[in-house]
Amino acid sequence: MSSGIGEWIESEFGTSAGTRLGPLLFIVNVYDVPRCILPKFADDLVAFSVDSSITSIEEDLQHATDELVAWADKEGMELNVTKTKAMLFGNNRSALE
Repeated sequence: MSSGIGEWIESEFGTSAGTRLGPLLFIVNVYDVPRCILPKFADDLVAFSVDSSITSIEEDLQHATDELVAWADKEGMELNVTKTKAMLFGNNRSALE
């Protein structure tokens, strides 16, 4: 009968995908992320803005991005900008023009 313990692997950076330890270490590491950024499960962070003005939304999200970049620099973390997404929800097309 298997003991449920896998083989040892060498890991220079982080933990292997799918481990139970990975999400816990992420939460511990991002406990002091700026308040305008919300930690998500696994390895994601999110910032959001709600307003009727697209300009206000852009300013809010830019501020959150600037705060996150400053935090990541201080913590020695590298942000993966290729995974960064922006989504806009609304029902007033004229606000975008």
